[in-house]
Amino acid sequence: MHLDPDVETEGLLSAPGARTATVQSRGSSVPCLRLAPALVGFVCVGVLASAWRHAARSGAQRTLLGEVTSTRWCNHSAPVLSSASRSFHLSDAWQTRCAVSPEVKTETSASSLRELETGPASGAKQPDWCWEFMKHEGCYASHGFSTWLQNQQKVFDLGWAPDPSEERMDALQQPFLCEVAAHGRFSTLDRAPRAVSAELPGAMSIYVVSLAESGRLEMTRARLEALRIRFRRVDGVDLTRPGAFAAAKAEDLVSLPPDVGQQGTFGCAAAHFRAMKEAEKSRKPLALVMEDDIYPHEDFFGHLAAVLQEAPCDWEVISLKSRCPYGRCVSKHLSRVLPDGNGRANKRCSGVNFGFFAMLYRVETLPKVRQALYRAVWEQECYDVDVALASISDQIAYYAIPSIQEPGLIHEMDFGSIREAKNRAPPPRE
Repeated sequence: MHLDPDVETEGLLSAPGARTATVQSRGSSVPCLRLAPALVGFVCVGVLASAWRHAARSGAQRTLLGEVTSTRWCNHSAPVLSSASRSFHLSDAWQTRCAVSPEVKTETSASSLRELETGPASGAKQPDWCWEFMKHEGCYASHGFSTWLQNQQKVFDLGWAPDPSEERMDALQQPFLCEVAAHGRFSTLDRAPRAVSAELPGAMSIYVVSLAESGRLEMTRARLEALRIRFRRVDGVDLTRPGAFAAAKAEDLVSLPPDVGQQGTFGCAAAHFRAMKEAEKSRKPLALVMEDDIYPHEDFFGHLAAVLQEAPCDWEVISLKSRCPYGRCVSKHLSRVLPDGNGRANKRCSGVNFGFFAMLYRVETLPKVRQALYRAVWEQECYDVDVALASISDQIAYYAIPSIQEPGLIHEMDFGSIREAKNRAPPPRE
């Protein structure tokens, strides 16, 4: 197991060059000059020591660290957008057509139709069929490597959606900003200041979720070690094993036993809740949770620092790779995830923003995020944890890098899906 020591003061005053930070002490803001490490003891130690003693008495050490460091990882001039659910505004004629189940023309659409007509929301209002088939025939079929405009054009050719030249179904508003494949090739113009990139590793704890018996971690481990990225492994959750559900429930990772065909989906959600709980203990302002089939770019921290320099300062979660993203592009690399307001009434669990490949969290707000996500998964029965987070993006400031940006920050290795394999496994004999 690789352990990150989580030194509390690492990154606090380590940036070269003079910068001004603010420490909250006894309710007042105290300016503290950020100098090279050799000069820190002469300038700031007294101020920090006083503030730290006060924070220790109030139990707020982590808040103190967060206030000093976490505000560095965003763009203070970036506007914060409304997080309200949004839907398409089609003409009356197309709204009528989209409310009627279309003629099934392909096996993919036939499978999608059966799923939608017999799934957990089948008793609710009929879905927006134009949108459902635009997702299934377009984005899902291309594994997220097509734009929403291309997806709509494909479904229009099948007669199931409006002509995009007349009525656009922009799942990502302002797509010209971030729904661009070439933006995944970071240029010199995208680079964050070198001091910021250098400081980022010390401000972040990294966790890799992995089932010990899967054997999938070794290639990721080798890549992370080659990049000198330290991490902690977090055990995955295998609900196909006898006694695993009881153990996970005792750990408050699940609240419902999985039905046949859901063991992998439930186990995936439980594993991410375990990783989030572990990350909440970090004394660093940022936490990155990765799955064990992720291959980071060679300049991972430099590119991530560039993305953070674009991020609005309200962000609580950033997905480093999101398939079929829904919301609004806000910068060259980021979209603001928004709840999908199309289709079924009273059913927000829509298949958008796939993938929990690499999720970046603010540690100070992670407990809030985890608790809201837990309710969405187990109480609202949105069992796919990635889709569940998108469904509550009006409660959580959630941003994502569209997967169409290649090569991007991370690459998903083709190991196959453990979640799907576990879903096909027989239930355990308790």
